[in-house]
Amino acid sequence: MGPTRRPMPVRMRMPAGILMGVIVGVAMLAGCSGSDDDDAGSSADAAGGGSEAATDGDATQATSVAVDLANTRAPERARDVISTAELTIEAADPEDAAARATVVARDAGGHLFSQEAALADDTEVRAVYKVPPDRFDAVVTALSALGEVQTRVIDTEDVTGQVVDLEARLATARTSVERLRELLTSSGNVGDLLAVEQSLAQREAEMESLAAQLAARRARVDLATISLHVVKAVSASASEVSDDIPGFLAGLRTGAAAFGNSVLVVVTALGFTLPFLALGLVVGLPLWVLTRRRRTAAAHV
Repeated sequence: MGPTRRPMPVRMRMPAGILMGVIVGVAMLAGCSGSDDDDAGSSADAAGGGSEAATDGDATQATSVAVDLANTRAPERARDVISTAELTIEAADPEDAAARATVVARDAGGHLFSQEAALADDTEVRAVYKVPPDRFDAVVTALSALGEVQTRVIDTEDVTGQVVDLEARLATARTSVERLRELLTSSGNVGDLLAVEQSLAQREAEMESLAAQLAARRARVDLATISLHVVKAVSASASEVSDDIPGFLAGLRTGAAAFGNSVLVVVTALGFTLPFLALGLVVGLPLWVLTRRRRTAAAHV
């Protein structure tokens, strides 16, 4: 007879739910056994002598007194605030005022985010600046000094709750994605694999969307936004109404100019109608002569 072949061991894969239940059960049994051991140890210590029990009690009391719950409390979260400002100022040279505003923002640790100006007309410039929140008030004051302020709107929005909510949802989504990835490696049949892949794709898309929203919100918190609109100041000579009353010579010149314009209008109208008059004479005169001859002949008859 040939050598006896041992049967190959069959590896059984335990479902994930059953495996988790087994792990939880083992942990509970371990906790129960640990508590029983502690109870037995405490009974033995009590039977061993009152002095040791008193010593343990003093040590426990000293430990409880040494712990300060106020010091173990987590520090409060800093508030997340979005600061925005909109300024409209008048300046003699809008381009120069906008250039000086850019220098102010850069000196404060910020930068020029966008700028818009008409190339053919230098009457206005629009610019948006991003500055650190702690320099927000100083930059607004400095930009207001570049010209005469027409409008100024400052707004702040506390988005701490929104940021905390996005952070919590993002952490949950990341945990879910990690679990799905672990489950993907242990999926057995094709149906389970496809279902896990579909759920993983949805959770990854949700995680990326939450991460983008959180990044955008933090960017607005980390840098305040200042929108500046610079318009060209109107000169006093152009805005004032003249109080000068015209004299005789000025009236004479105005009347002569009006008379000349009237003559020019009449001559222009005559020149416009002259071709029609000539056409009327050429066509109408023969008709008039022929009609008169007929009337004369009819009168003699």
